[in-house]
Amino acid sequence: MWWDGDVILADRTEAGDGLMTIEPDERGLYVVMGRIWTWEEVPVDAADAVHG
Repeated sequence: MWWDGDVILADRTEAGDGLMTIEPDERGLYVVMGRIWTWEEVPVDAADAVHG
């Protein structure tokens, strides 16, 4: 999985599904594998990368 802007791309070729795109809904939530992901603020030093 990786980001392309605000879209999540998931490589599912090994599972036979190809490249999957996951876009946020109107509230900014992501439905991934039946779960809803939300943005959560974390300390800058805990992040691998900082965007924006």
